[in-house]
Amino acid sequence: MGKAQRIRRQREAEAAERERLIEEHLQLRADREGDPRFSALTRHADGSATVTMTDELAEAGRHQIVLFEERFGRPPGPDDPLLFDPDQDEPAPLDPDKFLAEVERASARAGMPEVGAAVRELGYIVSEQNRHHFSVAELDAWDEAIDRHRKLAS
Repeated sequence: MGKAQRIRRQREAEAAERERLIEEHLQLRADREGDPRFSALTRHADGSATVTMTDELAEAGRHQIVLFEERFGRPPGPDDPLLFDPDQDEPAPLDPDKFLAEVERASARAGMPEVGAAVRELGYIVSEQNRHHFSVAELDAWDEAIDRHRKLAS
């Protein structure tokens, strides 16, 4: 077998693997559609979106409300940020750099510094609970970032 034929077969194998991953991801999305154990993101024709939360996410939201009330002495209003900067005297959105720094510290404490680095690099986090919301390209980028940062950390 010649070099050109080996290269063609390698590319065909890579394309087949990519197709398998796409089909697997589409099946995951279909399987989770309407399953109350997973959050749902519905995009509307007008460009808006609706998120249906799991009980776990709803509890995290309730916890943020409690933290807001403890910090500012009142419940959050419709214009108040749920993710707020606790160092401010008035409700203000949490600074993205502060948030990312906390994600990095928390992931390092958990023994997974590559997660914090990947979140800072990409601006999102992939978990088993939310992976159905991402495209295959986004999942590839996440996996590549995790692998790259894991190698850099070792």
